[in-house]
Amino acid sequence: MRRSSIHSVFSLTDPIFHAGKAGAACALALVMAYALAIPDKVTASFVAVLCCAPAALMGLRTSLEQLAGSIVGGVFGTLAAQSGLPEMAGVPLAISFAILCTHAIGFHQGTVVAAFTALFVQIVSFGGPLKTFGFRIEAVAIAACSAFVVNVVVSAFFYETLFDKRLHRSKGRLDDLLVAAAERGPGVLHGFFAVTSQLNAELAQAVRELGWRRNGAMVSRLRAREAQAVWLRDYAHLLVDLEFSITGQEAETRDFLRWLIRREGTQPALQGAGQAAATRILAHLAAEPAWPA
Repeated sequence: MRRSSIHSVFSLTDPIFHAGKAGAACALALVMAYALAIPDKVTASFVAVLCCAPAALMGLRTSLEQLAGSIVGGVFGTLAAQSGLPEMAGVPLAISFAILCTHAIGFHQGTVVAAFTALFVQIVSFGGPLKTFGFRIEAVAIAACSAFVVNVVVSAFFYETLFDKRLHRSKGRLDDLLVAAAERGPGVLHGFFAVTSQLNAELAQAVRELGWRRNGAMVSRLRAREAQAVWLRDYAHLLVDLEFSITGQEAETRDFLRWLIRREGTQPALQGAGQAAATRILAHLAAEPAWPA
């Protein structure tokens, strides 16, 4: 039996892939910054790390958010600095207006980068606020290009491996939550839906990107992964349905969940709606897909 890790921090990210992509994107950004004589190498390298993503389209979206947020924050930071306000007044005001502006235009994801850029152009100097703003935008553009190149290269060669590992992590998480549910009831399984939502979104972006690149063979293989991710999501839904079908049968339901982990011996019986839910679960398990090796 797997040891339950319901309270541990869970992430679909594979540390080796993440570290390798981040290092490669950072290195490429630094090479480009040196080649183009951009002094803001901190922004170029760090934003490149932020823009690494499982799917290249997701990384591109993050890159555009970084660029847009930097423009918004840079405008307010430069205006505050050019107005002659001291840093103690100019920095907080520029940050506040940058955040207000990003919310006003519906760019809620850009508040942090806008605020940081508003601060950056006033406190870090590369020859004045306007020049610093310009260098910041150039550095973000370099970072976006670097991360996009790395994301595309990785997607070309490692998409299947990456998503196979994500599927295994997702299935392992559900196994852990099932162990916890056998002790505490099916309610703990609600937390799994955030996992399936993330996995399905990443797979959808990857399939969309590969469709644009006309890589039909890999699209077909990732479609199979999508079907496996949907199977996991539906299994979790069926398990959660027990929570609403077991009035007065809590102990019996936990016995059924313990049996479900191993599926050995006599299946504990439930009554009424509980047994109907258990039957649906077993029918779903009978159609369990073959998992990637």
